[in-house]
Amino acid sequence: MSGIDNRLRELRKQYGDVFTLWLPYPTVIINGHETLKRTVIKDGESYAGRPDTYVMILLVEGNYGLIFEENDWYRSQRRFTLHTLKNLGVGRDTIKNAITMLTHRTVDLLRQTNGEPIELRNYLTNAVGNVINQLAFGFIRPHEDKEIIEFQTNLNEVFEHFTNPKMLLLDIMPFLRHFDRFIGFVDCSIQQFEYHKKTINYDQEPTNYLDAYLHEIKRRKDEGVVDEFTEKQCVIAIYDLYSAGLETIVITLRYCFHFILNYPSIQEKIHNEIDNAIGRERDITMDDQKILPYTCAFLQEVYRAGYVLHVNFLRMTLKDVDCEGYKLRKGTRVIPQFQSVHMDESIFPRPELIIPERHLKDGQCIKDDRINGFSVGKRACLGENLARMEVFMFFTSLMQKFRFEPDGLYPPKFELLISTFRAPLPFKIRVIDRCSK
Repeated sequence: MSGIDNRLRELRKQYGDVFTLWLPYPTVIINGHETLKRTVIKDGESYAGRPDTYVMILLVEGNYGLIFEENDWYRSQRRFTLHTLKNLGVGRDTIKNAITMLTHRTVDLLRQTNGEPIELRNYLTNAVGNVINQLAFGFIRPHEDKEIIEFQTNLNEVFEHFTNPKMLLLDIMPFLRHFDRFIGFVDCSIQQFEYHKKTINYDQEPTNYLDAYLHEIKRRKDEGVVDEFTEKQCVIAIYDLYSAGLETIVITLRYCFHFILNYPSIQEKIHNEIDNAIGRERDITMDDQKILPYTCAFLQEVYRAGYVLHVNFLRMTLKDVDCEGYKLRKGTRVIPQFQSVHMDESIFPRPELIIPERHLKDGQCIKDDRINGFSVGKRACLGENLARMEVFMFFTSLMQKFRFEPDGLYPPKFELLISTFRAPLPFKIRVIDRCSK
């Protein structure tokens, strides 16, 4: 799927904001901020479906989870997950403290590199993965634990297979369906599920997603309700929390450091802003966003230019709709291509450049609703608030403590992986301590 975002932009110039591609079924591509606003955003309920493809069913071993489902079960699971994330402290001290502890650990580990060239990816993966681990299971793994890194590798392989255009043939060529399913992470989650079942105290408030789910299963059984809250649904939901919240955040952070290597003046401005507003000693918190407008403007620019998917997940209309004069029947496959807005020259002149000043007005960072890194409406990312918190706190905390330099005379070129995800090629970076006495 690599480069398809560029091809879709070319097709938009030729055919307009709305056109159809055969993938292999007819799929309507919707582009442009105003067009997306009048359709997918304004009438989000009508565009909130997911097509029941064999690939998606295989990926989650049936109609389970939080990403690919579209039924009453999905809506019930989504409500439960939103409520649980709120209760577990997303945006509150519980998760903030976990992120702060993990930033401290990451800072200590990076200091040990002594300025030698390294690849940041595993450091970031361990930190971000442990935030999800704390949320899902209630504990943080030691840095030397390789399970999170292995899961990320397996996850990338799964997405690589299941989003390869050739996989679309599975819906029309059943004889191609005989290959192994992903199992590694699911097996790990099942082990955690069994452990928590044996150790849970139902008289105490749950402190993680798995325990909250077990509480909900028990409550419904006690009431004689037999429904979709099952062990399998819980395991796949936790898989979805990881798959949606691990690699995407790691890629966004890698974009941050890739861009500051290529724009040293931006790195200097961020350092100066942090030094003047906070200093180099006290912990940075989410409340500091209001006193770090340039840094926040840079991060918004990263969300714009560093989007992590070439093309959005497939949706489906839940009823007949009028899409810019085109009549789309119920069940029509649709891709809302928000990436077309991010690189629209009429909105963001010279969109290939990183210009934080685009988002500054009178010294303040202005939120731009044209930048949709987390989708919108009924299919908006469940963990958007957590993701933004992680990106802000990990990035600013590392910038507070370190200066980042390229490995060699020149910064890495902006080259992308041939992959499902739109991510920079691996690059080495030198981490220089700014706080050594």
